[in-house]
Amino acid sequence: MKSIHCIIILWFAALTVPGPAWSGPRGKPFAALPVERAQVLLEQCSRAAPQKVESLWTPTAREMETAEALLPQYFSDKIARLKFQDSCHERGYFHIQPLNQFFRQYAGLVMDGQRFLYLNFFNKSYAGGNLGASREWRFEPVMICDGGPDFWGLEFDLEKQRFQNPRFNGWLSECP
Repeated sequence: MKSIHCIIILWFAALTVPGPAWSGPRGKPFAALPVERAQVLLEQCSRAAPQKVESLWTPTAREMETAEALLPQYFSDKIARLKFQDSCHERGYFHIQPLNQFFRQYAGLVMDGQRFLYLNFFNKSYAGGNLGASREWRFEPVMICDGGPDFWGLEFDLEKQRFQNPRFNGWLSECP
C-alpha cells in the first residue's frame, strides 16, 4: 500500500513541475518565444530587424493562428515570386523554398504604440527535418548570420491584419 501512495505522490509531483514556457501548439511549424528570449531576434547580424521597439510580449495561440491563416496567401503573392541572385546557380538566380519548408518563431512587439507579431523564419533542415528533431527552436531564438533566404523575418500588424517588411539574411558569396 505504501508503494502505491509513493507512486501516486511521484506521479502528481511530475505533473506539477514547471516545464519550459508555453511555446505554441505541438506538432505545428511555429512557436511563440518566451518574452525574455525574444529580444535576441532584434539583434540580427545579416538582415535588418524591426526598429524602435518599445516593448515585447508573448503572442497567444489565437494571434499566431490568425497570422498563420493569412500567411500562405501572402507567401504565394509576395514571397514565392521573388528571385534571389546567385552566380552559383546555373540560371544566376533561384526562388525561395516553399512555405512548408520553414519553421517560424513568433515574438510580440510594440512599435509606435501598435502591436505587431515578428516572425523569424528558418529552413526546417536546420532544425532536423519535418517536425524538428531538435525541439530547442521552440524555446531558443534561431540566429544565423548569412544563410540567404533560408533565414528571414516578417512583421504582422495585428490591427490591420497584414504582413509587412520581409527581410532576408545575406550570404557568403563563395560557391561550393
